[in-house]
Amino acid sequence: MKKRLFFIMDTAPKKTGITVLCIVIFSIIISGFLVACNSENQSKTPIEQGTPNETQLSTADPTHNVTPDTSLNIQNSDLENNAKYKTEADFLNHPEGVAFQAAAYRAAKAYLNGDLDELAGYLSDSYTVEKKLDLFKNVDYMILKWRLSNMKSEDNIQASYEFKLKGEDSVSYVSMELIKSENKWKVDFIGLEK
Repeated sequence: MKKRLFFIMDTAPKKTGITVLCIVIFSIIISGFLVACNSENQSKTPIEQGTPNETQLSTADPTHNVTPDTSLNIQNSDLENNAKYKTEADFLNHPEGVAFQAAAYRAAKAYLNGDLDELAGYLSDSYTVEKKLDLFKNVDYMILKWRLSNMKSEDNIQASYEFKLKGEDSVSYVSMELIKSENKWKVDFIGLEK
């Protein structure tokens, strides 16, 4: 018992403890490095891996860097290969989804600005808007709201933009139905909901 007490109270360095401590610390550093490298590769979506639409989806304004000639013209064979989308993200990350988002945003912005001339460029031939609003300058935020179930077909989608005006507690909606006409998304209905 006396030897055990002296061994516990002994302050001389013990070499086996230092060796074990170094091995444990080295193992933790190596495993942390391996986990970090592996999770970085797995967390990248196809958009983060350098597709042409990377900058378009990383901004709040989906029209950022979208040119009508490249984003709105989609190959028919590309649509046939991706006829069924499993999730909303599958559609929104597809070039067709990016074109849909851009058209919906531009139409909603023109509608809330009261810019009927601008809005006319996004309307289908069978639809006209006469009511002029002037709300966009007071919009605090806008969020696109839609689900796969709102997709009547690949050429007909119902969606809405939820927005909140500065100084208000409640949200409002710009509801719209977009159809694909001449390989471009056009608004077939647009209206304001409170």
